[in-house]
Amino acid sequence: MTPVSGSPSPGDDESNPLAGLGAMLQSLGRMMTAATGEGGSGLTAAALRQSASTAMPSHRIVDTRITQAVDAAGELANMWLDTATTMPATGALRAWSPQEWLEATAAGWTNLANPVIAGTASASSAALTSLTSPGDTDSPQSAMPLPLAMMFERICAGVLQQQLAQTVAHLAASTVALHEVPVGLASGAAVLPHAVEQWAVELDVPKDQALLWCAMREVALARLLQANPWISRAITDGLAACAASLRVDANAIEEAMQGLDLTNLSGMPDIWASGAMQAQPSAAGAAAAARVETLVTLMESWADSVIGVAAAGRLPAHVAMCEAYHRRRQTASPTKELLDSLLGVDVSGRKLRVAQGLWDYIASKHSVQARDRLWSHPDLRSEEHTSELQSRQYLVCRLL
Repeated sequence: MTPVSGSPSPGDDESNPLAGLGAMLQSLGRMMTAATGEGGSGLTAAALRQSASTAMPSHRIVDTRITQAVDAAGELANMWLDTATTMPATGALRAWSPQEWLEATAAGWTNLANPVIAGTASASSAALTSLTSPGDTDSPQSAMPLPLAMMFERICAGVLQQQLAQTVAHLAASTVALHEVPVGLASGAAVLPHAVEQWAVELDVPKDQALLWCAMREVALARLLQANPWISRAITDGLAACAASLRVDANAIEEAMQGLDLTNLSGMPDIWASGAMQAQPSAAGAAAAARVETLVTLMESWADSVIGVAAAGRLPAHVAMCEAYHRRRQTASPTKELLDSLLGVDVSGRKLRVAQGLWDYIASKHSVQARDRLWSHPDLRSEEHTSELQSRQYLVCRLL
């Protein structure tokens, strides 16, 4: 006879898959609250600002003297860039503190990351509900009941949200410019002068030259994105398409959960850290991510080509700054972590060098105007030509 109330009868732990469900739900609830706060909904810009701000350094005011230096660097950068690109100038270059950067980019981060977070969490939940009951591989009954798996999905989302907030906080303290992560987080152009100054000291280059170099790169990317708003939309749509196709290996989760005490889920973060929850996109999702990677590579390399022309004979530290910038990008920086780990975009140094050579070739053999017109070419906007866009022959012969 099934007990009406009270504790499960002896033997229920083996025969009843819901044994201990109450304690399990309580444990999950505690973890979910810690990860996402009450409500556990998708990450909002306000929540990201609050979470990231707790891990950031104290507020550093950008004083008037520094603001004036940034204004002057922006004006000179625009003047030089006018000789190197046909993309029209944007507004004035702004000087931001880390807190101002976080305030301005939080909405952009959530727009980019929420589809990835939701897709990964949903894939993990789907994998859990597909597991067979422990010790009974012939039974279609789930090892984790659907309501429990749905709560686990919210926990996964909370863990990813926390990871994003921590990485964004780290990036706020070290990034030199708004478009150092070139995915259209916010409009306009801005530099973080405290980080630029610190980087100049590390490289042993004059601070004014470091500021001017960062200003040129920032203004160039701002010009590109403002003149071609489709780029930011394509990146966001590509990441969303990749996220919607994510799947998690149920067998890997089952193996990682061996020995886990379902009434005390404090070991769940270890399962996450093991990589068992790592979601993989479908073929269509991987193609969407590859398109994003190609667009980011083309953006970055276009900026390298443009500022190479603008800085030639004018900025002695240009070569050293450019090399140092790309070394910085290829190390375990927050930028690489965000693009690679969270967004699934791997922009390698080799790809950037090849792509820059492509832009340089087009500008030298044709014209700066021809090079910049490629950004409005229908094939560059088309999802059908992702792989071909990585070919110099395709860009030179087909698009020109």
